[in-house]
Amino acid sequence: MKKSISFFGNGNGEAGNELYDKMKKAGKICAEKDIIVVTGAYGGVGMRAPMEGASEVGGEMIGYVIDLSTVPVNEFCKRPTVCRSSEGIEVAFGKRFGYLLKSDGFILAADGGPETMAALMAFVTLSFKVWRRHKKLAILTVSDSDWDMPMLDKLTGLGLLPASIRSNVALCSSPEQAVEWVS
Repeated sequence: MKKSISFFGNGNGEAGNELYDKMKKAGKICAEKDIIVVTGAYGGVGMRAPMEGASEVGGEMIGYVIDLSTVPVNEFCKRPTVCRSSEGIEVAFGKRFGYLLKSDGFILAADGGPETMAALMAFVTLSFKVWRRHKKLAILTVSDSDWDMPMLDKLTGLGLLPASIRSNVALCSSPEQAVEWVS
């Protein structure tokens, strides 16, 4: 079975932005390694960028969207997988998020955002309570990011990032390092 890596990050940003370009490169590297790129299929550094990179080399991608979303699907996601909201938008959002968390590894863009932090906390919770095989998460950073070692130290000090999980989280300054860490 093919390996998959999910990408998380802000829905903002475009080509030329340092973090966007790094996430695009990470998506391309995954595709070159025959790893499936998985995203939420909307825009920005966490979704559009990795799909753009993967599409440059004909890589396989999966993009999860919610049927009631008014946010357009990015142009690199040719066949989005729709999470239906027949049970409510909250359930559809949960399904979408759950599918993203089924991957073998994760690359998170160091750009903040509530869903990005939710992805980090979901990774921690599943690592701590559910997954028997430890998965890895790379936080892809840029020079002016507040997602840094002091932030991880603070989360650890608050008990939100247990030491047993922290060893599976790496701050990575390059796309190559991030993909290597999670794959």
